[in-house]
Parts: sequence; structure tokens; C-alpha cells
Amino acid sequence: MRYVNWLVLCAVMVMTTILIVTEGPFLPVSHAEDKATVATDEDLFSDEFSDEETEEISDPLEGFNRAMFTFNDKVYFWALKPVATQYKRVVPELMRRGIRNFFVNLNYPMRFFASITQLKIKKAAMETFKFLTNSTLGLAGFIDYSGIFPELDVPPEDCGQTLGYYGIGHGVYIVWPLLGPMSLRDSFGFSVDYFLQPVSYVEPFYLSFGVRSYDVMNSTSLKLGEYETIKKSSLDPYIAIRDAYLQQRASQIKK
Repeated sequence: MRYVNWLVLCAVMVMTTILIVTEGPFLPVSHAEDKATVATDEDLFSDEFSDEETEEISDPLEGFNRAMFTFNDKVYFWALKPVATQYKRVVPELMRRGIRNFFVNLNYPMRFFASITQLKIKKAAMETFKFLTNSTLGLAGFIDYSGIFPELDVPPEDCGQTLGYYGIGHGVYIVWPLLGPMSLRDSFGFSVDYFLQPVSYVEPFYLSFGVRSYDVMNSTSLKLGEYETIKKSSLDPYIAIRDAYLQQRASQIKK
């Protein structure tokens, strides 16, 4: 029986590792949202970044980064997309959006900490009011009241943005396996964000992986097709994703 338990545990770890692929490998990431989160459908293909100059970043690891980009690409098409597609067919969109709202609301400590460390007191207060409202009237966060009260729809903050706010540069560009594109600065910020997310403290640890994996799959089901559109419209998807990532992070830090 002990060996059976270990086999089950290993199987869970393998599957959750596969499913924990976020939209990050393929789309600009906002670490303050679903993970983790990403650009919305409207933002991704709008001219949101048209007035922003593309930032420069050192890419000495381009060979490694391209290999990881290809790896993440295969995992998306072979694992994440098929699972998310089937999930989308079964679970109504309204429910999937509610689940996404729940996880975003749950990450309030991360956004609050990042706001406070940037001395954005008003934003921290609005995040707190939004969290309390969504957690009560919003039924544990499944209803996002920022859509009803626009003044509560404040741009989210994360620890990577905090470092950028204080003038710390990107460092080198890195495409992490499964996690996707980040700068060295945002990689460090992401590691801090991890410990500010309540899901990180779910025990046993493989249950935490499972919860994160479900969050990722649910969020991905709401954005199917975006990555494919980028690939089809780009001569070099690697460069396109890198530039979009840099532009989005620059825009977030300025807000």
C-alpha cells in the first residue's frame, strides 16, 4: 500500500507540473493577477502599448531561451490546451469567470504588500476595500465588484513592479520552463510573490500544486486562441512575446 501511495503521489506531481504551465510562456504576464495573471482579451490585441517604446533588455541566454520557448510551446499544444478545451466544453463561462475572480481575490495579500512597499497608500486602501467587498457581498470573491464600481478597478501590483518602481533594471531576459518569460528582476519578484499567495500554504504540498493547476487550467480556458493568433501574425513569435512582455511590464510600473 505504501508503494501505491508513492505512485499516486508521483502521478499527481507529474500531472500538476504539466498543468501548472501558465499563460506566461506565451502571453504577457501580470504576476499580480492569476498567478499569477495575464493580459485580458481586450488588452492583448488593442493598442494599449502603442504609445510605449519597446524597452531594451539583455538577452545573452537567447539560445537557452529559445529552447525553453519551444518546450513551453509543445507543452501548451500537447497538454494544457487539450485539457483546457475539454474543460471549457463542460463548465459554463460564467462559472469559469467566477472561479477566476475567486483566485484573483484570494491573492489580495500580494497586491496589498506590493502597493504598500511602493508607498501607494490609496491603492492599498482600495485593494483592501475591494477585497472586503468581494469577500462578503461578492460571495467569497466569485463576483468581482470592480466591474460594478469602476473606482475599485485599480491596476494590480506585484513585487516585480515594486523593484522596477525603485529603479531596479530588468537584468537579463529569461524564459523559464513552464513559467515562461521573465526578467531577472521579475524572477526575484515572483519568488517573493509566491510566499504572499495563500495557496502556497495549502497542505500537503501536492494539494497546493493541484489547486494552482486548476486555477491555471480555468484561466487558460478563458483565453484559448490568443497565443495562436500571436504565432500566426508574427514572423518570430519569440521576439514578439519578448517585446510584448517588456511593454506590458513597463506600462504596469508606470501606473
